[in-house]
Amino acid sequence: MRAVAAFLLAAALVAVSAAIALWFAWCSHSASTDANPHGLTTCDTDGFPIVDWHYWTAVNPDVVGWVSVPGTRINSAIVQAPADDPTYYLSHDIRRNANHLGCPYLDATCASTGLLSGNAVVFGHHIKYGAPMFADFAAFASQEFARTHAVILLQTPFEKRMLTVSGAAIINGYDQTKRTTFADQDDFAAWYADRMNECCVQLDSAPAESCVTFVTCSYTRYSNERTLVYAT
Repeated sequence: MRAVAAFLLAAALVAVSAAIALWFAWCSHSASTDANPHGLTTCDTDGFPIVDWHYWTAVNPDVVGWVSVPGTRINSAIVQAPADDPTYYLSHDIRRNANHLGCPYLDATCASTGLLSGNAVVFGHHIKYGAPMFADFAAFASQEFARTHAVILLQTPFEKRMLTVSGAAIINGYDQTKRTTFADQDDFAAWYADRMNECCVQLDSAPAESCVTFVTCSYTRYSNERTLVYAT
């Protein structure tokens, strides 16, 4: 009887482990966003992945952009967070399936001006397995990594922008520093100067007219930590 019980317990553990592995695999597959889902992804002469916008906007009309960073695993669609549920894409993937991997998303307050907002804030999970999402943005807290990966390729169905990383900061997630709109250029300049002053990595502190901030979780100082990467 003991042998039978041990066998049944072992079989149950194997079944549970297999189910968990299949679930993780499904989450990663459902969350993946290949630029060209029907073949080999290629890039244009400037290194931008050639995105099948027709396919991805049909999958989800919330798709507003694509971000990639040469030399990293960052290569993902960006969706617009809905105003009535700003954190929806923290727990739903690009296909709107419930998924702990989520999908990189533009802050809900940027809906009217999109990725051209005064400060366009894009969030993404830090995943250590499967689809990494924005995990590599946490590495920008290293001066050397930031310096050697300073180019961020950001595109929409209508334009392509080659951004340059200006700095990176590690903050407590409870800090209230996020702003996406500004009264005027002087208001933005003051806010941006404060952000550069708090950066642990600073590549270029020159004044800017606008910026894009990429945000992910990190795990070095605080229990609720975020790494912010500023690019102009």
